[in-house]
Amino acid sequence: MASDDGIFNKELVIGFGLYIIGILTFIPALMYGELSILYPIISLSYVWVALISMKAFKEKISSVKWVGILLIIFGVSLIAI
Repeated sequence: MASDDGIFNKELVIGFGLYIIGILTFIPALMYGELSILYPIISLSYVWVALISMKAFKEKISSVKWVGILLIIFGVSLIAI
């Protein structure tokens, strides 16, 4: 079996590992923080995906997507106040 097939896909393994790290850091945060503040921070993952996709995969981000990214950041910052 080739190393790029199925569950042995390098990108899939890396993504799964990062997901586990995210879970392991979020659980202690929930123990000591407020859910109403912490949970909206998860929406920032949409921002990270867009920015990393732009850098890693040379994807173009349209002006509408930039507006969406700014709205997410603005909304999360309002909740953090």
